[in-house]
Amino acid sequence: MAEATVKQKGLTTRAKDETRDLYLTVDNVLGKVEKQLGKHKSRTKNLLTNKT
Repeated sequence: MAEATVKQKGLTTRAKDETRDLYLTVDNVLGKVEKQLGKHKSRTKNLLTNKT
């Protein structure tokens, strides 16, 4: 099992996964974190663009 927590100002991103292969598990967790951070970046970018 692997867990990851990324803390930023105003945002905490968490992901966890469990498989029999440790390397696959870590890759899955990193993929989940990247996806969540990408969504947050898109939302933030859209909010900033819409305010002007």
